[in-house]
Amino acid sequence: MPAELATVAARFPKQQFICAHAGGERQCGLRAVRATPNLLVETFGFDATAGFIEMAVREIGLRRIVFGSHLPSPSLGTELAKVTAANIPAAAKKQIFGQNYRDLLKPILKRRAIE
Repeated sequence: MPAELATVAARFPKQQFICAHAGGERQCGLRAVRATPNLLVETFGFDATAGFIEMAVREIGLRRIVFGSHLPSPSLGTELAKVTAANIPAAAKKQIFGQNYRDLLKPILKRRAIE
């Protein structure tokens, strides 16, 4: 549950966590993780709901949202549409689709001397 994950993430502030399925509770999940800056949410695994991505950007900030494809399920189009149809700038969509993951990997790649 998002609140429980937020408790764990708060105990380990230097570690990044990803809350799968946006916690499965969408609005409640976002509110439960809002105060935990090292906890990101990903976009797959719940019904496509108009306004969710916009709400997530408002509630937790753009840098804390990562795309999830839900593969190998047949819902890739739905998962993509959650972000592509969101009323946010194209640069924000690009960040959700990949830049936020790349930012998560930077410390690991740096330690391994991989560019």
